[in-house]
Amino acid sequence: SSGGRRPARWGRRSGPGRRDPTTRRRRRRRHACHQPLLEGVLPSYNLRGLREAQSMRSISQLTQNETEQRILKDVAQTYWELYHSGKLVEIAAQSLRIARDEKRSVQAQIEEGNLPPIEETRMESAELSAQSALIDAQNQYTTLKEQLLLLLGKSTSSDVRPTSTPPQVTAVEPNEQEIIQQVLQQNPSIIRLRASISLEQEKLKHNKHESLPTLNAIARFSANGWDESFPKAIDELLEGALPGRYLGLTLNMPISNLAVKGNRKQQQAALSKLEIDLAKLEQTLTQQTRAAIRALTSAQIKYNLAQTNLKLAKQTDEADRALRDAGRKTQTELLNSMKALEDAQLAVERAQTDYLLAEIDLKNLMGVPFYSGSTP
Repeated sequence: SSGGRRPARWGRRSGPGRRDPTTRRRRRRRHACHQPLLEGVLPSYNLRGLREAQSMRSISQLTQNETEQRILKDVAQTYWELYHSGKLVEIAAQSLRIARDEKRSVQAQIEEGNLPPIEETRMESAELSAQSALIDAQNQYTTLKEQLLLLLGKSTSSDVRPTSTPPQVTAVEPNEQEIIQQVLQQNPSIIRLRASISLEQEKLKHNKHESLPTLNAIARFSANGWDESFPKAIDELLEGALPGRYLGLTLNMPISNLAVKGNRKQQQAALSKLEIDLAKLEQTLTQQTRAAIRALTSAQIKYNLAQTNLKLAKQTDEADRALRDAGRKTQTELLNSMKALEDAQLAVERAQTDYLLAEIDLKNLMGVPFYSGSTP
């Protein structure tokens, strides 16, 4: 066949001549040594199966770590989204209580003749709006709770409540170049892909060695015993009176070796694909890292602005209530300040959650724990 080998043997034999087996009994003890000189001479080639299995095991472990990291990221982000949703429920419930209190206050002032009846209609509209916001917040909380339970492998009928408090938002200036270098070195996906490339390079090196001819050196020594008596034949064998020696070479020459050549081309194509995938992944990770850094920086700025707006909204609400009680502000103006205060509270909670999600994204890209106590 085109992929077969053509054997050729050269050797030199020395030993006792042939004897008639009908008159004498023969006993033999033989020791042989085979040493490959071309294909198979490298220890790394002979151990390639073991090393490839070890590499595949390492790649499987890296894939498992990558999957675990992704699941942990999803759990962490869903957890803080659930925490944020719980805060929205609290704010919506507080707004509903305030709206009902204001409605009772307005009704009393209408009965005293201090306000027109239209103000009661406005307060009823404000109460309905607060009820609608509370229902939406509760539905969102229930949906996120079910998503978190599914990620934890639990039934959606179970209960889970966030107990951890979010860390403080700290002002930092991330070093973009250092973070990108760390991402390109420690990201789980890129580590796994580089391990796959190393495995394919090792296979390609072994394929080149496999295309060599097979040349084996053979050394064989034998001790023989010939005698009509079985015990004497054994004694003659043990004494080594009739030694035999053989030295030779066995050469198997590939004719065209198409199978090995085809396997080499497949491995070269697989290696080229992995290298292209690695280049694309490096570009993707670099872009994602820059986007995560921008999101983290933006979340810090938005959180500081939301805190400032919240202080201003609280001061405005207190002032409008005093002016309303003094008759210098209308109930409509007070409703506007109440709505502005609620929006400011929601903005603070949203900005803090966005900061946590951006930090999780960045640390996930870097391949470090999400809450290691240090900010990138």
